[in-house]
Amino acid sequence: MRRITLLIMTALPLVLTHVVLADDIRVVQLITNDIVYDPVSRSIYASVPSRAGSIGNSITQVNPVTGAIGPSVFVGSEPSKLIKSDNSQYLYVGLDGAGAVRRFDLTTQTAGMQFSLGKDPTYGPYKVGDMAVAPGIPSVIAVARQYLGGRMAGVAIFDNGVQRPNTIAESDPAEVELIEFSASPSILYGGPRGSGIAKMAVDNSGVSVLKVDYFLFAQGVAPDYTFDNGLIYSSSGNVVDPKAAMIVGSFETGTRDDSLVLPVSALGRVYFLSPLESGAGNSLTARLQAFDQNTHQLLGFLDIPGINGNPSSLIRWGESGLAFRTNLGQLFLIQTCLVPSSQTSPVSRVVPVVVDVVGNGKAHFSTELTLVNQGTTTANLQLTYTASSSLGPSGSGKVSETLAPGQQLIVPDALSYLRSKGLRIPTNPPQGGSLRVDFSDLSSPGAGFAGART
Repeated sequence: MRRITLLIMTALPLVLTHVVLADDIRVVQLITNDIVYDPVSRSIYASVPSRAGSIGNSITQVNPVTGAIGPSVFVGSEPSKLIKSDNSQYLYVGLDGAGAVRRFDLTTQTAGMQFSLGKDPTYGPYKVGDMAVAPGIPSVIAVARQYLGGRMAGVAIFDNGVQRPNTIAESDPAEVELIEFSASPSILYGGPRGSGIAKMAVDNSGVSVLKVDYFLFAQGVAPDYTFDNGLIYSSSGNVVDPKAAMIVGSFETGTRDDSLVLPVSALGRVYFLSPLESGAGNSLTARLQAFDQNTHQLLGFLDIPGINGNPSSLIRWGESGLAFRTNLGQLFLIQTCLVPSSQTSPVSRVVPVVVDVVGNGKAHFSTELTLVNQGTTTANLQLTYTASSSLGPSGSGKVSETLAPGQQLIVPDALSYLRSKGLRIPTNPPQGGSLRVDFSDLSSPGAGFAGART
């Protein structure tokens, strides 16, 4: 029998929000240019530019659980784009100040060889626009080169720092800015931050364009996209099958096109992080949305306030963590039940929620509770309500519920529901407390979901 525990709690003073699903949101003050996660060392690695002061021009470790900033290793002038080999052997970091790339050995935690990207006789040295490591071949990377002024300068393949002869020129119709390897090291996808995807062949001689397909993204715009399990997921919401050169689905994010997208096929979910509006002191609020990867249905969202600058580099860490950075020195570390554990052991989740209060103008606010069994077996639920001592500690108790495979139960008023199940919760004064939801007999740990909305 597998059991998952989710804890739904109140906090006083009460704050009214929409769906709130985060266990923990922490902000680390660290100036970065990019971040990646290594599951072997269980660390986030950040490229830290010179303006960060004493730890500038380094690759710096961050413990995503505690937020502690760890060791820094000097790598060279103005480190930027970071990528990791799929076997966790190497990091590759672009060095904008040197027009080069440097390899970082994750096992020894040392900076290794550095190699030049070349230069144009008119415009000078190239820098990294984007990079990708060949799957299964940690010594081979593809680089979308860029002039210092920002214009793209074609694509080259490097094998242990040696450039292969055939490259894609900047004048090629593909206009490659973003690159992603397919599941094969012989096929590279890329294109401009627009409507097209170029399919490129990679072999021992270098790289060449096989074809370019246009108009594959919503409204002709795709600021970012990611390859996952045979499909390309765009930040504009469209999902593209690059082999068939066709749109095979879309996610209705209801947000702006300048989103970040992170598909995680191991969990069957796709995440979008989208700026919503400016807040106090010109800070931003962004919305993190989780979608079912197969049905494209929205599973939940989390609004994240206090963002300074532009978010980028949305990554997954650990079992239930996400992270992103901003260009103004913030690193956000999030643990949320929007990211279900892929392990089979029991997990716990904490979801802040308002239960039953009277707000301004004596308006009544109640909590809508959503319980979902996304699995293939019948799930048994036990809901344990503990009344808050500050509101009169009465009415505590336990009730049970059963959810069939694929069933979703939406409870408009959590306390009314608990009363109907037999708990003697007073109706006056306003009530609040903690509600723990125990799922048992699930087909997988990620199949149980509990959310709350006020």
